[in-house]
Amino acid sequence: MQHGIFPQRRPGPGRGARQSGFTLLEMIVVLVIIGLIMGLVGPRLFGQADKAKVQAADTQIKMLGGALQTMRLDIGRLPDQGEGLGLLVNRPTEER
Repeated sequence: MQHGIFPQRRPGPGRGARQSGFTLLEMIVVLVIIGLIMGLVGPRLFGQADKAKVQAADTQIKMLGGALQTMRLDIGRLPDQGEGLGLLVNRPTEER
């Protein structure tokens, strides 16, 4: 009994029932290609991330230096070792 407009195909002699899908060789080839692409592209991406971190740290150092210079202009001195950078957040209690 046939269903639909296409007749069912039966495997001929010497042909087994064939399943659609990928062979192991095809999957290995694709994985090797993906590995090669990641080997070329990956280090460049990580290099850019490291460069961005260095630039961000450099910018933060410059901003901290600017804040210290502004504080020096406001109170007439830089903080001593005992006061530390906490003086940037809390106002000094006495003027020196």
